[in-house]
Amino acid sequence: MSSPDKYKVMHTSHIHESAAKHVSGSAVYIDDMVEPVGTCHAYLGLSEVAHAKITRLDLKAVVRAKGVICVLTANDIIGANDVSPTGLNDEPVFATDIVQFWGQPIFGVVASTREEARRAAKLAVVEYEPLPALLDIDAANEAGGELVTKPLTLRRGELAAAMENAPLRLKGEMVIGGQDHFYLEGQ
Repeated sequence: MSSPDKYKVMHTSHIHESAAKHVSGSAVYIDDMVEPVGTCHAYLGLSEVAHAKITRLDLKAVVRAKGVICVLTANDIIGANDVSPTGLNDEPVFATDIVQFWGQPIFGVVASTREEARRAAKLAVVEYEPLPALLDIDAANEAGGELVTKPLTLRRGELAAAMENAPLRLKGEMVIGGQDHFYLEGQ
């Protein structure tokens, strides 16, 4: 079966909607904008281990550091400590008892400048009790394939009928490594 041209996406150039601004130098980035007077800056205190129980979190020195306005933890969040878009409540804003990945946010520092917030965050004392870390899909499968979160299945319509009537079908297997989005400025 040959593919109609309307389905041709491989080997076809597609211009990104913001490409012209990026290549012409006219795109405006956050660092290009004038900072409003009184702007506060935040910096996250991140886990330095891949998987562990937090046994001690001492933020006294962080709170007392120069320029610090406040320090936030999961206890300061009104409502759910969750930013997941799925409704599964499986993506905490701040880790509480357990960290599940290296670089997971544990607390946030708000200060007068970015540098003050960054320096203050480094003053935190965090102690951990290590837990086993599964660092790739093969190791996870060998350990029994236990999921970190509950699976989520989004359904709409009748899959079997849609597949049966699909004008094109592709069958196979593909393995894709970790992907980074093409952020055009620091997030």
